[in-house]
Amino acid sequence: MTFADSEGFQANLQQNTVICNKIFNISYPLTFVKLTGSKVTHVETEFLKNQETVQVVKITETKIQTIRKHTFKDLEVKYLILEKNQISIIEEEAFFNLPLLNTIQIKTNKLSVLNSNYFKNLPQMTTFHAQHNKIKSLENSFFQIIKQDNGDVNLNYNELKIVNNDFFAGLSVQNTSVSLGVNQIEELPVGIFDGYSFGALDLSHNFVTDISEEFLKGYVRIQTISFDVFNDGTLKRLQTWSRRNNVKVKYYKHNLNKNGAAGKLLSVVVTAVVFGFLVLFANG
Repeated sequence: MTFADSEGFQANLQQNTVICNKIFNISYPLTFVKLTGSKVTHVETEFLKNQETVQVVKITETKIQTIRKHTFKDLEVKYLILEKNQISIIEEEAFFNLPLLNTIQIKTNKLSVLNSNYFKNLPQMTTFHAQHNKIKSLENSFFQIIKQDNGDVNLNYNELKIVNNDFFAGLSVQNTSVSLGVNQIEELPVGIFDGYSFGALDLSHNFVTDISEEFLKGYVRIQTISFDVFNDGTLKRLQTWSRRNNVKVKYYKHNLNKNGAAGKLLSVVVTAVVFGFLVLFANG
């Protein structure tokens, strides 16, 4: 494939099984390259080495299972989109020395673990989306991969169940939004938010049924937090906690199915607790 003086390129690799360097001849900077291929099973390491700059690389709808070490290395790419593949393994330093990389989207794959060692030397990293995987755990202070303020981490629709009080370890930037909705989280340990700065924090559609008085004694830096609806006693304690911390709280009512996954949304209850009152919006 030869690219010259073009905004971008889309290609179905058809019978190709490998995305490799020799199939490219990029002689002019491109905005994007989008690759699909139902026969593709893996990506060659450094497959864009010695090619001209590409800002957005999207690889989707393949049978790729493993992202190998240094697959994405020494590139000036800004956005990597690896959604709707079969990815279950990411090797250490698979994403390495990417000075301009802002966003990784790896939605709709088969990942069960995320480890910060997969992502090294990404100084502009701001956004990480991994919805619709099978993620059960985050390892080695995963949140340290976010390097810029006002970042966004979306792990909705996964299988997170146990979160320890060091769950957010490594998160040192300000106003990070984190979405953990539609997982299997059962309990929030005391102090889990201490020392961190959040924009929006979504914990809705999990299995948390109550929040302890001890938990609500702490002070936090959260702009907006989303929970499921609790009993009246917990709601009153949350109102006091939210006013003291100047946090806006949103409540969602839902069903939980037998398989342990959060069910569909029935109605939304938005609570403006900064001023200490509830405004209810029922969807019918």
